[in-house]
Amino acid sequence: MQSFSALTREVHSGAAAPRDPAQTDPALSFPAGAHVGSFLHKILERLDFRRDVERQVLTLSAQHAGRFGLEHALWGDAAARWLARVVQTPLDGEGMTLAALDPDQRLNELEFDFATDRVDIEALNSLLQRNAPLDVPPLDVESFRGLVTGVVDLVFVHEGRYYLVDYKSNFLGSRFDDYTPRALQREICVRRYDLQYLLYTLALHRYLRRRLSGYDYARHFGGVYDLFLRGLRPETGPRHGVHFEQPARALIEALDSTVFRCGAQALR
Repeated sequence: MQSFSALTREVHSGAAAPRDPAQTDPALSFPAGAHVGSFLHKILERLDFRRDVERQVLTLSAQHAGRFGLEHALWGDAAARWLARVVQTPLDGEGMTLAALDPDQRLNELEFDFATDRVDIEALNSLLQRNAPLDVPPLDVESFRGLVTGVVDLVFVHEGRYYLVDYKSNFLGSRFDDYTPRALQREICVRRYDLQYLLYTLALHRYLRRRLSGYDYARHFGGVYDLFLRGLRPETGPRHGVHFEQPARALIEALDSTVFRCGAQALR
């Protein structure tokens, strides 16, 4: 069994960005670390984006902060103000926001696994590098056969198209300019999030192909949003904190039919 985390366990992202102790913005002064990411994911999973987000976050923080090593009294209010801005941030030029999504347009924490024949890591590295905008560190794991598993933070449908969302709490710096598209693109490549969103896209592609009558990738798949939460602001919209990709159909088909091919061997 393999996952994005297992496939990238030897990928190193370098030193953490320095902190500015004078920074008071809740998104940029909030603690960082895996425990913080887990806390934020738990909160976002349970929010009704259309309702009073600040009030909901305060209630949820009081219930869950301690489980993730955070003090609600210190950080609950900051989380509430921060996430209230996140859901109001336009994600594209048309003004689409998380706050506009009805609960029946959302599927939170979509777990998946799919079987695959032998995955040639060298061939996978080559394919991903050809399709990456920057140099990416190669995957340093053994080729394998078995299951690929993962969890997608959010799938939503908007105007008949299906989108993936992955929430990122990465601390890239204490300035808003540390969350511009160029900075996000570098983070995507350094941490190999390109592989992550391609695995998620492939999983959703296979899911929709089975579940949606008349499914067509170009018509029904809208794309992938990597939302770097610390950079999201309603006033700046997709100019900060938003990384969007719509992987080429040819790339997804190559992953589907060649790299992660599900044949008789994979099902044994």
